[in-house]
Amino acid sequence: MTDTPKLYRFFAGLGLPDISPYPMKVMAFMRLHNLDYEALSGDVRKAPLGKIPYLEHRGKQIADSELILDYLEKEYQLPKDDLTKEQHAIGHSLCRMLDERLYWVVVYSRWMEDHNWPIIRDKIFGSIPSILRGLISGQVRKGLSKTLYQHGIGRHSPEQMYDFAHRVLQALSDLLCDKPYLFGDEPTRYDCTAVSFVAGCLQTEMPSKVLDMTKSFPNLVAYWERGKQRLF
Repeated sequence: MTDTPKLYRFFAGLGLPDISPYPMKVMAFMRLHNLDYEALSGDVRKAPLGKIPYLEHRGKQIADSELILDYLEKEYQLPKDDLTKEQHAIGHSLCRMLDERLYWVVVYSRWMEDHNWPIIRDKIFGSIPSILRGLISGQVRKGLSKTLYQHGIGRHSPEQMYDFAHRVLQALSDLLCDKPYLFGDEPTRYDCTAVSFVAGCLQTEMPSKVLDMTKSFPNLVAYWERGKQRLF
């Protein structure tokens, strides 16, 4: 049994190390702590929770990016971030804000905006025979539309959704201010998440309001450039 963790992810694309911020978050965390791993293409049909990423290590399968980070911290006895309780509370709250607001607006921008749909369709489903590509991609898009509605954010107008995203980006920019990372000169676990989400907003292969508004925060653009060098 190999001791090297296997990370099942999506794939590099859209100018990003992975098309999803969640595998990127795990990749960044492993780089931060100098952990070796093997990156493999994941299949949601085989994933423990039907979601990617997931980790295989020492006979275990660990699903969910946050639980993967918890597992790695415990399994490798990694040093905890030297933060106050208040900073941990802020970091935790920020990450949940990114999960529950920003992520879904990015999903809407990529999958539901008609001008972006052909780009994401060909990027994700390009290897599927053309006779099936339209059917399968259409089913996935329809399913995501339903998920957005069930989540609640999809019940709002596009203008309102993009306003939600702007508020999140403003809060992140304000917290970062002129610091290199969220809580000082060195990145923490929370930066692994935040940098990955900012990267997803700044992907350049699809035009979007999320891209435009993120570029309007120079400190977030610099944050990704800094994080890309350090964490990827």
